[in-house]
Amino acid sequence: MDPLHVHLLLNHVPVVGLIFTVIVLLFGTVKKNDEIKKLSLKFFVVLSLITVPVYFSGENSEEIVEGLPGISETMIEEHEELAKLAFGSVIVLGLISAVGLFLGKGLNLAPNWVFNLSLALGLLAFGLMGKTANFGGQIRHAEIRSGETTRNLQTQTEKNDDEKKNDDD
Repeated sequence: MDPLHVHLLLNHVPVVGLIFTVIVLLFGTVKKNDEIKKLSLKFFVVLSLITVPVYFSGENSEEIVEGLPGISETMIEEHEELAKLAFGSVIVLGLISAVGLFLGKGLNLAPNWVFNLSLALGLLAFGLMGKTANFGGQIRHAEIRSGETTRNLQTQTEKNDDEKKNDDD
C-alpha cells in the first residue's frame, strides 16, 4: 500500500474519532463515571497514534497528486499548513491523555485538570482536523469548493496549463 492510499484510508479516523471521543468524555463527566472518562483518555492516545501515519503520508501524497490536472498547489499548501497545526494539537492531546492515564494508574483517577484540558484540546483538535480535512477534500473535489476558491483554482490551472504549453515550445 503506497502513502497516498494510507493517507486516504486513515485521514477520516482522527476527524470522526475526535468528535466521538469528546462526546464520550462529556458523557463520562456528566454521569460522573470515572471508567468512561479514563476510556476517553485511551481513545485520545490511540487517535494521536493513528494521526502519525496520516500526517507523514501527506507529503508523499502531495508529490503524487500535485502534477495531476486541476490540482492547485495553493490548495495543497493551505491543507499542509493546517495539517501541521492539527497534527500538533492531536499529538499534545495524546501526550496529555497519556500523562492522565499514568497519573491515574490503578484505582486512582487522573486529576480533573487532565480531563478539562483534554476536553478543551479535543475540541480544538477536532476543529483544526475538520478544517484540514475540508481543505484536503477540496484538492480533488471541485464540487465542494466555494465559488471564490473555484475561480481562483481555474485561474491557477489556466496559468499552469500556459506554463506547461510554453515549456513544451
